[in-house]
Amino acid sequence: MKRIYKAAVFFTLLISFNSIKAQIVTERRPQLFAAFTKTINFPKTELEKIFTTPEGRTIKLSLGENVGFTGIITSSIQRYHNLQSVVVRLNNLDGTVFGISKRTNDDNSITYIGRIINTKYADAFELKTDATGNYFINKTKTADLIEDHE
Repeated sequence: MKRIYKAAVFFTLLISFNSIKAQIVTERRPQLFAAFTKTINFPKTELEKIFTTPEGRTIKLSLGENVGFTGIITSSIQRYHNLQSVVVRLNNLDGTVFGISKRTNDDNSITYIGRIINTKYADAFELKTDATGNYFINKTKTADLIEDHE
């Protein structure tokens, strides 16, 4: 009788473990930026142009290396005296948005932070800076930037 009981418990556990689907990727999203290099320089002059273009206007960003983005400034908000945030809806990229903020630090230096992202795709760009203060966008995975809630 002990063998039948152990066998029944074993098969019950086996069936339970086979039906668990935790942390299994259920979809594969395509890559939007597959044709782009991993890092692209982003000149400060182009960053500043984003903050001086009025809301509702079209902006063209030239990043060199035959890379550029065109979009419409959909939102430009001065949140605090030292923080301005802008959202650019990029043309021809299936609803991709570029969200960027400009912070004026206590020493009057400027810091930019931003992301080019579309939740329909597996890749995105994140604005970074190097040790010398030069800005660039770095390709990353969308899953690393946002958390899906089902």
